[in-house]
Amino acid sequence: MKLFLTTAALTATLISGMAFASDPVIPWATNSGGTESTHIAAMGEDLNAQHQQITHTHEGVWAANSGSIQADEAALTSNKPPVQGHPELMPHQG
Repeated sequence: MKLFLTTAALTATLISGMAFASDPVIPWATNSGGTESTHIAAMGEDLNAQHQQITHTHEGVWAANSGSIQADEAALTSNKPPVQGHPELMPHQG
């Protein structure tokens, strides 16, 4: 009986280990609704090109990603007036 239990435990361990032996398939997202099967960039290929465009929302520009920190910060500045606080509405913050 001891031999049977030892064999069963060893077999279960080996079989469960086989499930992890193959390389996992990881779908790399393209943000297009599908998946990308090859995620290695070719020479000169920019996989982030679609993410480096200026993103406009109803709040304004989120990022220009121009490669220049100064230009990106200028794109993120707002022409809106500063928020006017009302301390009387939040006495615990005053």
